[in-house]
Amino acid sequence: TTKADIDKFINPRSPSDVQLQSFNTILIVLSRKSIGFLNFVRDLGDYLTSVDDQLRKRGTLLLSEVLWRLPDLNLNTDETKTLLAFYTSRFHDVSCRTEILNGILAILNNYPVHPQEGQKLLLTLFKDIVNQSQAQIARNTTYEIIKKLMEKDIKGILPLGSDFIS
Repeated sequence: TTKADIDKFINPRSPSDVQLQSFNTILIVLSRKSIGFLNFVRDLGDYLTSVDDQLRKRGTLLLSEVLWRLPDLNLNTDETKTLLAFYTSRFHDVSCRTEILNGILAILNNYPVHPQEGQKLLLTLFKDIVNQSQAQIARNTTYEIIKKLMEKDIKGILPLGSDFIS
């Protein structure tokens, strides 16, 4: 069952081989569409909002890794809009920042994003994250997000004008 595999992956006391096996099982179940992505997210929900930093971080890691490794989930722009809204609402969660940024980059690399969502993402990114104060990996991921948005739709960024460069 996917819920059991989610629990094993997220449990910090699970041995690494059990976590890896659970992760692979989740990927297989989702890629075969034995369970829908929405059901997976529902099963993951308590971890994504947990008050325990470590559980929340592992839950966010799992969601982001699934988005990276399964580019054929056939998510539409409404679904990516919801996922981006979730991730950007978590920008202030320092314990999960790297996992959050990786999830955003996975969406931008693998799924369709409406240009307005790209604009909104950039504005939120600039407003909520002081990139210079982040760890190197988070800074690099932020730059990759900006680069990907520019590659996807430079015309969608142009209306930002001075908001983009200030």
